[in-house]
Amino acid sequence: MKEIILKIKISLPPIATRTMSRPQLIDQLDQAFLSDTGFSPRLLLITAPAGYGKTTLARMWLEHHRENAAWLSLDQEDNQRDRFWIYFLCAIQRIVPNTGKASLALLRSSFMSAGSDDRAEV
Repeated sequence: MKEIILKIKISLPPIATRTMSRPQLIDQLDQAFLSDTGFSPRLLLITAPAGYGKTTLARMWLEHHRENAAWLSLDQEDNQRDRFWIYFLCAIQRIVPNTGKASLALLRSSFMSAGSDDRAEV
């Protein structure tokens, strides 16, 4: 089986041309990300119901700060350990090449040699 990585899952989504500005939410993300505690988190979780603009907000915030960021869009099919970590490492490698190179090779080998006929291709 040939391994397929869907680049759209690890690429920053485009920002729509007609997007409402949300300066209050951008400020809240700034406060969460740039804390005064001396510890700056590098992972933020944005939660809201479907259709409330989570992806758009995250993408606008990244555009506002010109941050170099990895992006990973997850689907229900990604609820498989090896598949998730393969995509995770591929996303990180887009901004820091060769990160986890040996781990990725092991994961790919393990995923490709798994005996399940119903496994998804990545």
